Amino acid sequence: QSNLSSGLGASVRSNQKGLHDIVYTSNDLKSIICETKKDSVDLIPASFLSEQFRELDIHRGPSNNLKLFLNEYCAPFYDICIIDTPPSLGGLTKEAFVAGDKLIVCLTPEPFSILGLQKIREFLSLVGKPEEEHILGIALSF
Repeated sequence: QSNLSSGLGASVRSNQKGLHDIVYTSNDLKSIICETKKDSVDLIPASFLSEQFRELDIHRGPSNNLKLFLNEYCAPFYDICIIDTPPSLGGLTKEAFVAGDKLIVCLTPEPFSILGLQKIREFLSLVGKPEEEHILGIALSF
């Protein structure tokens, strides 16, 4: 959907490289970072491929490409990096969980969303990230 990209004033082309390219191809990574109309805010678009690949690799182990990208290209230049992921536990979202230091869970206060929170806890346990150290908080959306 690229809602965050649009909201920050970045124009994203349908063939724009993005998060998927970092995780799976590692080609020309620095060119993926886009400037926005907001001062001191850049972004990496989720890319239109993200939805297509969301469920294909759900059982594949993390590649660590995203973590390597963040350490090499982002950490020296940015104080904070926010990775906006789809509301699922597909491969790209799992890569973001593994790459990130902290997690803010966006949650709609509905029964199925609460059940999804349990799946997040299970995944964090599976990859060896204790939830009490990794989950920074929960942001409710209505």
